[in-house]
This record gives sequence, C-alpha cells and structure tokens, in this order.
Amino acid sequence: MSDPPPAAELPSGDAPDLSPAELDALLDRLIKASRAIDAGFVCFRIAVAEPDTDADTLSEMRFVFFADAQHLLNLMLDAMETGGRVPAICRNTVIAELQEFAAEMELRREPTQGNA
Repeated sequence: MSDPPPAAELPSGDAPDLSPAELDALLDRLIKASRAIDAGFVCFRIAVAEPDTDADTLSEMRFVFFADAQHLLNLMLDAMETGGRVPAICRNTVIAELQEFAAEMELRREPTQGNA
C-alpha cells in the first residue's frame, strides 16, 4: 500500500479526476494510515474548495479543519475525565451545531437554478 498523498495534492471541487471508486480507495488508504481526520478534510475540501484553490489557502483550510478537530477531541477528553458527565447544555449545543452545519452542507450541494 502506498502512502497517502500530502494534503495539498488531495482533490478539491468536484474532484473530476477521481471516480467514486477512486475516492473511496483514497479515503480508505487515509483511514488505514491512521489519518482519519485527513480523510474528513478530503471530503470537506471536495465540498467547499474550488479546483484551482492555491496551496497557501488549502494549507490554512487544513489548519482550521484540524484546529476544530482538536477542539472536539478536547471536549471528548474532558468528558472522559469527568466520568462522561458532559453538561447537557454543552452536549446539546454541539449536537445542534453539527446538525445545522449538516443542513447547510446539504443546501450547498443542491444544484443552483437560473442565472445570476
């Protein structure tokens, strides 16, 4: 199995150069290489980045993506240290935020109609 490509070389936009099977294989390789967050970043990048996004912007996007993953990890570790007793307000807020984001992502994926 070859090493996964660096983040700057991962697909963006509609990933026209990758078939669904190739994308699945790439995500599988990343996960097997213990790079599950990078696999998530690939999906994020395909959803939001234009194919011609420059390397500096992609690097910053990846930094922000990983910073958020680090924040969520800290929330989970804090919960484990307190015996899993996460205040309901925190738990419900995180769930609500992620549900709102999922809905927003669905809207962005819907094809637009008409001319602007």
